[in-house]
Amino acid sequence: MEDLNKIQEFFSKPLEEMDMNDPVLMKMRAAKMKSSQPTPEKTTNPNYPSNKNSAKLAFLKKERATLLKIGKV
Repeated sequence: MEDLNKIQEFFSKPLEEMDMNDPVLMKMRAAKMKSSQPTPEKTTNPNYPSNKNSAKLAFLKKERATLLKIGKV
């Protein structure tokens, strides 16, 4: 009976408004905004040593793939 009184008392009170600056709500809003933002395109420095050799590496990888295909036949 006591539980029923507590329940009735709880539902008879007017609802309090939620605090919009609640830390959990703020984190949820920040995560939602971050996921909706477009990601900026990353630019590469053409003078960086690994970028200078990327075309050569791509060519050599293609050559290796063709040589390995020929060797399996």
